[in-house]
Amino acid sequence: MDELVGVLERAGLLCVRVSLYSEAITSRSRPAEVVDAWSAAIEQGIDRAARLAPDRPVSVVAFSVGALATIRLLDIGGTECVGRLCLLAPPVSLRRAARLVRWLTPLWRLGLGLPSAAPRSVRQRRWTPFNEYRALLAMHDDMQATFLSDRLRSTPSLICVHPRDELVSAAGVKNWVDRRRLPEWTVEVARDRSSAGRGPRHLLVTRAALGDDAWTTMTDRMVGFLR
Repeated sequence: MDELVGVLERAGLLCVRVSLYSEAITSRSRPAEVVDAWSAAIEQGIDRAARLAPDRPVSVVAFSVGALATIRLLDIGGTECVGRLCLLAPPVSLRRAARLVRWLTPLWRLGLGLPSAAPRSVRQRRWTPFNEYRALLAMHDDMQATFLSDRLRSTPSLICVHPRDELVSAAGVKNWVDRRRLPEWTVEVARDRSSAGRGPRHLLVTRAALGDDAWTTMTDRMVGFLR
């Protein structure tokens, strides 16, 4: 998230970085424990931001699994101090190929996983354990059944997604929002008019993945929304 955090800080926004990784969670941890650890990390980050700037509303900028975990946390109660959400590539709707990993997730009990497709410059690890995929799919399935709490429905939220995201279906995300009739939620699809941007399209947090034009458009929109 370094590049995106830099953009936000240069715009005058105070940023608190949240990591979903915990030494207490291993590749053999139960998926439910993984979800709880993600939720706890996000909640602690929100609380820290609220303490650092008690006179300002807290906004959450979350990417991928973090975005989905944030929706879940706020939907079931979570913290009351969040005023805005900016969700990048939230996996509330997955492409068919991405859903095929469901058949492999029982292997989490063996501590196995899949190699990461993310570039070395941005990835945390070389592989992702199946219990994290299982945790992601559990949250995804919950989000298909829930209608969202009244407070979350009324929270101004901006979703950014790429039409060629290899994991998240942009059309599915828009349909997810439309079916829930979320008047305060806006979905914006990145328009890549640049010849650059050869990285995975899921990586909305890097200029290299989007290209200069799409990156500038997206970050300008985010800054305006968060201000």
